[in-house]
Amino acid sequence: MWRAILGAFTVLVLAACSLGGGIVVNVNFEHLSGLEKDDRVLFDDNVAGHVQSVQYHSDGTYTVQVFIDKGFVSAATEYAQFQVVDDPDRQGRKGVQIRLTRQGGTPLADGATVAGVPAEEDLASKIRKELDAGMAFIMEKMEQFERDIKSFPESQEYQDLKKALEDLATELGQKEKSARERLKKEWLPELQRKLDELRERLREEGHEEQMAPLDQEMDHIRKI
Repeated sequence: MWRAILGAFTVLVLAACSLGGGIVVNVNFEHLSGLEKDDRVLFDDNVAGHVQSVQYHSDGTYTVQVFIDKGFVSAATEYAQFQVVDDPDRQGRKGVQIRLTRQGGTPLADGATVAGVPAEEDLASKIRKELDAGMAFIMEKMEQFERDIKSFPESQEYQDLKKALEDLATELGQKEKSARERLKKEWLPELQRKLDELRERLREEGHEEQMAPLDQEMDHIRKI
C-alpha cells in the first residue's frame, strides 16, 4: 500500500514539474562527492536547474533526481553527460554539470533514468587503478625475463611485454591531457629504469638489439 502511494506521489511530482515547463531526470551515481539536495544543475556556465532529491541505495550507489528548467531542456539528450563537479560560484558546494558529447540526439523523456559520469577525482582514481594493473603486468614480465634472460628473444613473455606497452600507449592516448601527463610523470621514470636494467642484462648476453621494439614503444608513449 505504502509503495503504491509513494509511486503515485512520484508521478504527481513529475507531472507538476512537467507543467512548470521543465523535466526531471534520474541520474545514477556510484559516488556523490558531497552533492546535496538543492545544489545547482549547470550547463555552459548557466544555472540550468537544481537537485530535487538524493536517494541512497543499499548497494552503496545513489540516484539523484535533477530538475532541468524549460530553457535548458534541449541540453538533456541521449548525448548528455551528467557529472558531479565543484560549483564555481558557491564555495564548498557541489553541482551537477551537463556536458554534451555531440550535438543532436534524441531528447530525454521526462522521468528518464541515466548513468552519471564519475566525478573528476573518482575518474582519476579509476584511471590510475586501471593503468596500475597494466604497469604491474609489465613489471612482472620484466622480472620473468631477468630470471631466464637467455630465452628472452623467443619467449612469449617478450611478446606479452611488447603488447602491454602498446596497450599502455593506447590507454594513455584516450585520456585527457592533464591525466595523461600526471600518469606519465608517475610511471615513466620507473618503467625506464626497469628497461635500462633489462637492456644491461641483454647486453651481457649479446642480445641488446632485441630492445629496439621496446624502445620504440617507449618513444611512442613519451610523445603522446
